[in-house]
Amino acid sequence: MLLTYHDIYQFNLDLFDTVTTKYGYTDKGWKIFKEYYKDPDGYALDSSGFKEVDHIICTVDALISKNRIYEHVGFNDNFIDEYIISRQTPIMFFPKEKGGINTSRYSTFGDRIDYFLFDLKLYCNDEKCKMESTYELPNTNLWINSFNKDFSKIIDWLDIKGIFVTDNYDVLDLEKNDGSIIEEHKDNYSKKWTDSYYQTVKKKIEDFNKNK
Repeated sequence: MLLTYHDIYQFNLDLFDTVTTKYGYTDKGWKIFKEYYKDPDGYALDSSGFKEVDHIICTVDALISKNRIYEHVGFNDNFIDEYIISRQTPIMFFPKEKGGINTSRYSTFGDRIDYFLFDLKLYCNDEKCKMESTYELPNTNLWINSFNKDFSKIIDWLDIKGIFVTDNYDVLDLEKNDGSIIEEHKDNYSKKWTDSYYQTVKKKIEDFNKNK
């Protein structure tokens, strides 16, 4: 029987209940939870299999990891509430490929989805970008070209217009969270998130979930 994203997601909820019942919200509890936690992102979306585009398998790319949640709220009731918000409904899907988008956007942009989307838009517009070598990996390049290298079509496929990008497909700056758009890259990117950015990403996920 095929294990799915939601099977693993539920496993982690059950794991949290088991660990906290036995160890409480302690450092030891967190360490044990981390040890047995399973990342659902690499599993099939449902019983019908993976999400695909032109036979290119795409896997989930979580916007907020368990470690990010721990950094911002700790290991407590809030932790599991925010885990449910961030992981219950998958949003981002990218081609399954070694060194692909799912890992490269962390090393390049500290996991910031807004600057990654801006960079992808630059690539689609044949402008200088930071992750060009990733976009030209075999599966990733086939995926991008399945949309005719049209950024707006990728956004529509992800169904995130009006949430992470404007109706004109400009990428929103989630750090500022004032409706402003990203127009150029920063000099460098920290792997540590501000609380402002974390809260905005969480709110965007909630907005996405409301539309489902």
